[in-house]
Amino acid sequence: MTKVNAMITTIDDVYDVYGILPELEQFTNAIHQCYEQDELERGDVQKSIQSYMHESGVTEVEAKAYIKQLTLETWKKLNKERQAIDSEF
Repeated sequence: MTKVNAMITTIDDVYDVYGILPELEQFTNAIHQCYEQDELERGDVQKSIQSYMHESGVTEVEAKAYIKQLTLETWKKLNKERQAIDSEF
């Protein structure tokens, strides 16, 4: 599992430097699908989803949609900041 995490981190770093927004979103979606599949096989639910379900009283499907949208928006903000920093140099 450590090797997998190291590989994902390396790929993520490369995409942060060289990727464009559509590619980054596609990569993020692929990682989420792999992570979610692993948890589903164990019968687990992401803690962020559980927390949002508990706090908001929504279903698991609604919580997953919310967390996915929140993640995408955060990636967009991070990438926008990264581009701003890169353009300064």
